[in-house]
Parts: sequence; structure tokens; C-alpha cells
Amino acid sequence: MRRAEPDNGRIAYPNAPAVAEMVSSIHPSLAPLAALLLCLLAPWHGARAATSPDAPTAASAVYRIQTGEAIVEAGAEGPTTYAIVVDSVNRRGDEVAFSEQATQAGDTFSSRRTVLLDCSRKLRAVRPADAASGVRIPAAHPRAGSREARELALACAMPEGPRSRWFAGVVVSADGIVVAPHARTQGCGEISTGIGAARRRLELVANEDDITLLRIHGGGPWPAMPAARVPLTGGRHPVTLLGVSGTEPRVSAAFAEAPGSNGDDAGWPQVRTLSRRALSEGVVWDDSGTAVGLALAIGVSVDHRGQSFVRMLPASEVRVRLARHQLDWPTSPGRDVDAEGAMRRAIAATLPLVCTR
Repeated sequence: MRRAEPDNGRIAYPNAPAVAEMVSSIHPSLAPLAALLLCLLAPWHGARAATSPDAPTAASAVYRIQTGEAIVEAGAEGPTTYAIVVDSVNRRGDEVAFSEQATQAGDTFSSRRTVLLDCSRKLRAVRPADAASGVRIPAAHPRAGSREARELALACAMPEGPRSRWFAGVVVSADGIVVAPHARTQGCGEISTGIGAARRRLELVANEDDITLLRIHGGGPWPAMPAARVPLTGGRHPVTLLGVSGTEPRVSAAFAEAPGSNGDDAGWPQVRTLSRRALSEGVVWDDSGTAVGLALAIGVSVDHRGQSFVRMLPASEVRVRLARHQLDWPTSPGRDVDAEGAMRRAIAATLPLVCTR
């Protein structure tokens, strides 16, 4: 069994080379997009210093990674705003895992690292990004009174069961109207974005069968991505899908396909991408630099070639639903920005939302 290297107080970011390689693997024609992604995601790749590195000791323990999340504390240390996000506790003995979010001043998205605890022995460890579940990881006793000690106390006191989840919302107008898949907002007691001083609540405007319309409370004007003026028709179209993983941006190169391409979800346009990298919701845009649709987190299935489908609601249909409530998603003829500009526009308009039950 491999022993993971000690964590050196660094926060892992999305692996830009791996994302670019994945994009290139879908089709050779997407190589230019892969190069662009490598450039744009470089600031998130690698690591930035955390606030208080843990000194590993000889003690070590085996931990299991759980799923589901709940914010239990937020604060600030210097230029870094942090939030403690505890995984759904499925207790096997006294083992607990949680994710720690950290946002540098001026950043839209947060970094994330997985922290592992042995509650009975008061041990804390940081799981390296490349470590498989079940490996032995060096652990340490947190210093009394430190943030790490508070994290341990909070996480170990959490009851069993999921409490919240992260998903992506898309800003469609400068006054803060956000569109999100209805499937993601069901059962939420509160929906918010940001942490610390940047945290904003989102108010419910309306529920449609397939999307939820929200409004950011306070602030603005908000960066929005314009909708395509001319909808896609027929065939298969290379597109890009941007969603979130926790609070990190996540990009998939994909194809938008006509209704009928997925027999398990006939009658709906589809976004096809690789199954191991599949996103289930987020904004979809093409080479015009405008949004052609919204992936709805519904109907994902895997075909025999290891590719996934997710239902897409065309931008024109999103605009119809907005119009029912006297709202609009401004359109653009497209091609007013280059590929890099379109990516930056999509990142700025995509919000990592947290649903608290």
C-alpha cells in the first residue's frame, strides 16, 4: 500500500493539463480549445499557500471519504476568506472527512482541499489530491485554540446525514437574475453564493418545470453571458460546458445534439461529453461566444463508448420561461469576443451556489 506524501500546507487546484488533455481526446478539431483551456486554467493549476501548514507526525490513520456537504463555519484570515464545509457523516468508528474552502481576495472561485479526522484520537490530516481512498496518510494533533482545532471539534460534532449541496447557476442579466436547474433547487431552505463578506442570498423569483429563476440579493451590476440570437438547429455542434465542482470552475468540451440522440431521454436536445468528466449542469456556449443553452442535471446516461448525455434546455426556451415573469435574457448576434473572451465571460457569469436544507 502506498503512503501518500505529507501535505505541505498547500491547497490543490484543478489540474489544468489534465483538463486540456481531456478536451483534446474528444476530437482532434478541439486541440485549439485545449490550448486555450490550458492558458485560462493555469491560475487555478498547482497550489497556493494555506494559512497554517500542518507539521506531520509519525502518527497515521486510515480514513474513508464520504459524500454530501454542509457549511458549518466561515471567517477570514488576512486576505483569505475561508469556509469549513463538512462532508455528510457516515460514521464508521470515529472517522470523518470534510472539505475546506478558501478564497483569495479578488477571486471569484475558491480553492478546496479535503481534510480527514480521527475524532477519538484528535488527529487531523490533509488528503493529497492524488491519494486513493483507504491509503495511510500522516496525521497530526492540531494546536490547541487554532482554527484547525475548531474545525476538528465542529466536524466531529456533526450529526449523520447530508445537509447541503453545491451546484451551478448562470447570471442572465446585470440586475442579478440567475437561472438554475429546477432539479438542483428542490428542497432548499436557502440558496446562497460566496463566503464570508462576499456571501449573498438568492431570492426565489419563480419555479418552472425545468428551471428555477432566482435573484441575487443586493450588489450588482452582475456580469452576464448573452444568449445566442439564433438557436442551434439539427445535427451535432461542438460546444463548451462550464459548471462547478464545489466552488471550483469545471469545463467540459462537448457536443450539443438534436432531440432523439439519446434514446433514454427522447424529445430533448442533449449535451454529450465523456462520462468520467461529465458535468450535469451549467452554461453551454459555442464558437459564437454566446450561450446556446443550459444543461439541466437531468437524464444523464452513459452509452457504449463511455460518453454521457445530459438534457439541454435551449437558450431560446429559457428566454420563453423568463418572459412569462416579465424578465429577459439579452441576446447577442455573437462573435463579438474571441474564444478566450467567451471563456472569461462564461466564468464571470457562472455562480457556485450552495443549497442549505
